[in-house]
Amino acid sequence: MQQRKRGRRLGHALGLIVTIALALWLAPRHVARAAVTVPTTVPAGFMTPSPASGATGSGFRTQPNWVGYGYTMGGLASPPADANRYYAFVKRGYDYLHLYASFRKAGGDYLSGYKIVTRRRVGGGPVTVSTDAGGFGVQTGMAWDTPALQYWPANDFIDYKLTVDDAITTPTWYTFQVSILVNNGHAYHSALYWVLVVPSPVAQLGATSRVVFRGQTADVGLLNTAASIVPDYRLEGDDWFAVRNYLQLSNPAGEVGLRTVSGSLTIPAQPFYDGSVTPLGPMRVALADLPDQTVIRGGPAQFALKLPAGVTAQNVRWTVGGAAAGTGDTLNLANVQATTSVQATADYYLGGNLLQAGAVSNPAHLHVKDEPGTLVLTAVPHLAFAPTDGSAFTVAQAFTGATLAASGTVTVTDTRVVRGPWQLSVAATGFTPAWPASLALTAAGSRVTLALPSSQPVTLLYGPTATEDFAVSGRLTLAAQKAPVAGTYAATVTWTLVAGPVGAAPSR
Repeated sequence: MQQRKRGRRLGHALGLIVTIALALWLAPRHVARAAVTVPTTVPAGFMTPSPASGATGSGFRTQPNWVGYGYTMGGLASPPADANRYYAFVKRGYDYLHLYASFRKAGGDYLSGYKIVTRRRVGGGPVTVSTDAGGFGVQTGMAWDTPALQYWPANDFIDYKLTVDDAITTPTWYTFQVSILVNNGHAYHSALYWVLVVPSPVAQLGATSRVVFRGQTADVGLLNTAASIVPDYRLEGDDWFAVRNYLQLSNPAGEVGLRTVSGSLTIPAQPFYDGSVTPLGPMRVALADLPDQTVIRGGPAQFALKLPAGVTAQNVRWTVGGAAAGTGDTLNLANVQATTSVQATADYYLGGNLLQAGAVSNPAHLHVKDEPGTLVLTAVPHLAFAPTDGSAFTVAQAFTGATLAASGTVTVTDTRVVRGPWQLSVAATGFTPAWPASLALTAAGSRVTLALPSSQPVTLLYGPTATEDFAVSGRLTLAAQKAPVAGTYAATVTWTLVAGPVGAAPSR
């Protein structure tokens, strides 16, 4: 009886499921251009402004940001509207600003001397308080114009010329307050005066990193500016939008390319000064990736940075599992044995200009897997049927019908690292020349019977098992033949091995 085997090779493959985070920017589209918002709260370290004095009490008749009462600024002879009265605009090193106020002394304060105390804060820094012995309220960054310390008459003028010499590099809010301390112990505090000081020229765009690897985020824009100063930013190809007061650029999926960021800072016009729109940028930021690797245990692995065209990496230092592993454009590893992480630190250049020094890549995953192995049907029995007593098959037996026997071995070789279920099925064609018959097969305690020819495969064995070689015994039952023909009768038995759970339909 002719035999045929069918084997299905099975290899383990590890599938990597990658989740791509889609960042969705929900930003208004040109509803209002981002610009400067005036602070309104009294920061810690300043005094609560004293109430208005009224017609007879002591207090500030005009606040330091007032332009009326016989004094003008910018040609204005009356105070600005309430929405604009608390701040003005100067450029560092190029301008100065008058802080002018009138203070009224009444009642017991009328004949008492006083001194001036000023409070000043730069950005979100500490509040400094003047300590000069003369009582003029002088401190760093402020200079007197024509101060008046009058004991008489009741109305005294306070006139500051504010100069800005601090080494600021980005638009910054300055906060001021003037206090009058009368010799009889009374104290009066002005309203706060906010001044927006802008460096000239306006600071260039900056970035926490100009090389953004997979999974990393960089802040891009006028960094370290007050939250109330919000420029407009444009990422190439997109509309203008602002996120906080800087642009947040992320690279969740390891995209590789260059992004151009530009923007503008809009200073709205106020009674004290004309408005201005200052362009910012452009500035280029690189998106990069260090790809993951999967290797067979004991094999080699190679890592290389994926950078945009025109971007080069110099002074590349590699680490494997946090330990130094060499330098150079690529990292070559031999005889890899364990799963770990790989990272690169380098200096990055665009067109010969330094983008970022010492930028650290994403940690690339080095996954080590074992050779998956195979599930193979390596041997099937050749069943040569004969009478069970070992005698020759005779014509007389052909006339009456007979049961013949045969035996052999089927071998299932499973070298998979993680062994799983399998099924071994069998089917057979009819005899040539034709002879009605049925075939019973037994292996490892399992018995199946199929007609010749069989209509479909029948599962004989299930795995996994501890053994690979299975003894097979067969019983061939031949129907009575009225006119037997001498010769050799053959049928093809097809063995099919498939990987799959118990009960699943085997493949033909």
